[in-house]
Amino acid sequence: MMMEAGHAFFQETNDAVANDSNESIPEGQLEEMKALGMYGLMVPEEYGGTALTNTMYAKFGELTGEYDLGLGIHTGAHQSIGTKEYFSMVTRLRKRRSPQF
Repeated sequence: MMMEAGHAFFQETNDAVANDSNESIPEGQLEEMKALGMYGLMVPEEYGGTALTNTMYAKFGELTGEYDLGLGIHTGAHQSIGTKEYFSMVTRLRKRRSPQF
């Protein structure tokens, strides 16, 4: 589902040349990316994310790179800077607070 939505977004909404020329991504496009779940690709569903596996995330990265490398960097940064560490920390805290039987 995410791949199909991604293809549609890149073909119908995204304008890589305009993004590069303007050195920015239009606010409406950022909102659409948010609505599609592009900022939470690897975030668990229980936290409102898309919960892609590593393989699906890599495939989505290939798709993004096919259309717009700049947007791929933008999207990738939102997945990698602290995201996995944050959810790893949450998991460790939950285990520590869980009763030990």
